[in-house]
Order: sequence, then structure tokens, then C-alpha cells
Amino acid sequence: MDKLKSQSGSAHLIIIIALSLALIGTLSFVYWNNFIQPKTTESNELSVDDSLNEAVDSTEYFSIDQWGIKGIYNGRYGIQYQLKTSTSSTEYIELSSSDVVEECTGRILNTISKYSAGDVIGGFGHMAIGEPNTAEYFYNSNQFGPNMRKVGDNYYLLDQGVTDVCSDDDTTQLIEAQTILDINRFFLVLQEQ
Repeated sequence: MDKLKSQSGSAHLIIIIALSLALIGTLSFVYWNNFIQPKTTESNELSVDDSLNEAVDSTEYFSIDQWGIKGIYNGRYGIQYQLKTSTSSTEYIELSSSDVVEECTGRILNTISKYSAGDVIGGFGHMAIGEPNTAEYFYNSNQFGPNMRKVGDNYYLLDQGVTDVCSDDDTTQLIEAQTILDINRFFLVLQEQ
């Protein structure tokens, strides 16, 4: 009788383990299918296909001609920029994707500001009293890490951009997230033209 109870307990344990593995496998597949695997849409406005993946394997430059800089941009999705000037006369560009659905067109994903060595970068309350707020100081102290680069005589500061979503469309959210990553990679390899 004791042997039968022991075997019955082992059978229950095996069934519980098998069901747990099946549940984990199912949840993993659902996660992969919804979040990892790229999706395609039926819309004429947006389609993700193999021709977009080919651009990743080539070396192409994206240039900001007005500033005389360029960087390698092998992104799957197109980017565009608009040159602007702030109220403090700082030049900056607004970067957006050209491959999103209509309600997200022109949405600013990142900005890059241009400074000379002595230009003051304001609005940072973490500065110690008496420390300079110049672009050169921030660059040399590495306070912005990889988000500040020096190219030639100028300093460039990358703002990480949007933190919300503009559409419930999963493909649009994927395109925006991937484009922001591609812009960050582009920024890391800025160089003079």
C-alpha cells in the first residue's frame, strides 16, 4: 500500500512538471510572437520587408550638411531632420522617422544640439556652484557620457527624445524604437564631412 502511495505522488509530480513546462513554452511562444518577431502590415503606408533589411548590411552616411558633419547610418527605417534655432540662439536639429503611420509623421524622436567650446549649456541644477556651464566643461567632465561628442571644434549633445507612444500600432512602435537605437548608433560615429 505504501508503495502505491509513493508511486502516486511521483506521478503527480511528473504531471505538475510537464504542465509547468507546457505553460512556460506556451507563454514563451506568445511573447516571441507578439514582441520579438517583426510584424508586417497589410497597409500601403507601411510594410516591413526584406528590402529594408538589406540597408543594414551596407555602409551609408547620413549627413547634416549645414553643420558639415556626417555619420554612418545603416538603419532599416528612414530618418529626416529639421534645423532649428532655440531662443538662446543654440542651433539644433529635430530628427524624425519617415516610415511611420500618418498620425506619427513628423514626431520628434531625438534632437541634437550644436555648441562651441565656450557656449553655456543652461538648465542643469546639478552643477556645483562656481563650475562653468560651458560645452567644453561638460564634455571634458563626461557628465553626458556618450550623449555628448566633439567633432572638429564643435560639441554635439544628443537628447534621447520621446518616452511615450504615438500609436497603438505595434509596427509603428517597433519602427520608432528601432529608429531611436539607429540614431544613437549614428551619433556615436559622427565625423566631419
